[in-house]
Amino acid sequence: MIKLPVFGIKIVLQDGGGYITDELNDPNNSPELQAAYNGITSFILASACAGIDVLNPAFLEAIETSIQSVEQQYDI
Repeated sequence: MIKLPVFGIKIVLQDGGGYITDELNDPNNSPELQAAYNGITSFILASACAGIDVLNPAFLEAIETSIQSVEQQYDI
């Protein structure tokens, strides 16, 4: 398991794939906001599966910037 220090993101890699959990899911999110979050977390999982160091400070900063951008767009 890879635990990222942002948004409660946890990645489990297995058999060339895996899954990701996070603290971004909320039943009160609009479908559009949730889709944006899911797109970002899917990219994070794909990056980890491809061997990218998702714990690299620059990568973590990119995650934070992406989430902040989405939240600005949806006035969160």
